Amino acid sequence: MTPPVLRVGTRGSALAMAQSGQVAEAIAGAVGATAELVQIRTEGDVNAGPLATIGGTGVFVTAVREALLSGAVDLVVHSFKDLPTAPAEGLILGAVPVRASPSDALCARDGLTLATLPAGASIGTGSPRRMAQLRSLRDDLKLVAIRGNVGTRLRRVATGDLDAVLLAAAGLERVGLQSAITEQFDPSVFLPAPAQGALAVECRAGEKPWFLDGLTAIDHTPSRWAAIAERAVLAGLDAGCSAPVSALGRFTGRRRTAVTAASGVSAGSHWLTLSGQVTSDDGSEILRRDMIVEVTGDASAEAVGRQLAGQLFTDGAAELVAGR
Repeated sequence: MTPPVLRVGTRGSALAMAQSGQVAEAIAGAVGATAELVQIRTEGDVNAGPLATIGGTGVFVTAVREALLSGAVDLVVHSFKDLPTAPAEGLILGAVPVRASPSDALCARDGLTLATLPAGASIGTGSPRRMAQLRSLRDDLKLVAIRGNVGTRLRRVATGDLDAVLLAAAGLERVGLQSAITEQFDPSVFLPAPAQGALAVECRAGEKPWFLDGLTAIDHTPSRWAAIAERAVLAGLDAGCSAPVSALGRFTGRRRTAVTAASGVSAGSHWLTLSGQVTSDDGSEILRRDMIVEVTGDASAEAVGRQLAGQLFTDGAAELVAGR
């Protein structure tokens, strides 16, 4: 018999094709199917304007989701950090594969690091979050707003147009360009975007897909819950994807503890260390909160993220977000 074909919707960039292809092959392989990538052109691919003015990172999502809802594809793969935090009607989160590095990475000329770049050096990035955090560390640098795929950005360093660019380490690794990294920031210090390094597989709601076993095979619970908690911080702050909000969740593993009436903690709980941060655009003010909590499922992870967002609001995060 001819094996079934799994149609996977994806943007056409090298990074999107690489990560979608890896996920598609893993799911298809688990159910004895073949994978077919269906390229979809999005508003973000055709409009070269700044993301903040053309609709944020969500401009990369709409057309792909429409193809899924119409039945043109069976599932779609996204960079999880690019998804709007609001639920998408008719769609569900089918799986989150094992997360790659959440770190931000500097790719600089001559092997330079952030500390060794000269005063006035130019660093390109399309992320207001990265700009704000860089300003908090080096206010003498020239920060340049840029767009384009990974290769396009790296070429601006190679040609001398920029001294460095700041990119997600995961994206560089997925397209085999990790050798361009001259410094990889500690994600617990230079907090990444919520869900950075994680992928999200979306499916149509209300269906039991024929490839369900494949979704189950690749779904990684710690990656899923951490990303959900981080994105809940962003949603709880009512901030868009372009806001200078950072979040990172890390699991400490399964800790066996005695069940007590006082703590109510069950044996074998999953403990998440969740950090959230809001940085003023000029980098002069940073609000950060950290908490260690028990997580038991998707809803629990989301509640934790919103709890931390509430703490940041109490600290004054609303003023930082609204003052942009």
